[in-house]
Amino acid sequence: MDVQKLKRLKLNRRVCISEIECIKQLSIKAKSDKSVRSLFRVRFSEIEDIRREFLKHHNNIVTLLLGPEGDEGIDLDIAKGIREDFLNDYFEAKSFFSELYNPEENGVNIIDSSTRNPASRFQECRHTVACSRLKRAYRNNKL
Repeated sequence: MDVQKLKRLKLNRRVCISEIECIKQLSIKAKSDKSVRSLFRVRFSEIEDIRREFLKHHNNIVTLLLGPEGDEGIDLDIAKGIREDFLNDYFEAKSFFSELYNPEENGVNIIDSSTRNPASRFQECRHTVACSRLKRAYRNNKL
């Protein structure tokens, strides 16, 4: 198994996970804080690319680990958990976006263009919640 390739894939997957967590946190904050809504909208525009990249890297990791030279002791439940956690964050962010910006679905658009703060796109995104399964899997270097 190509150890360097596996490390690179894991790193790229972690970047995707961090990005989706950031977008999810922005979506939660955007519901109550009008100053981050434009930043959320800009960051959300990349969500499909992030999902595609994550799935590509994740599938390549699993393929490498299960390949002929792979680790026989791989726990597929960990891989499944990482994928599920990512997709949960992805769909949660998408549902918040729908609530904020699709008035035909929920009857009222809660965004008022006069309340947007153009400086909000420069605010820093901080991760407040991390999945314990991801941390444990990365710490044990199983996935």
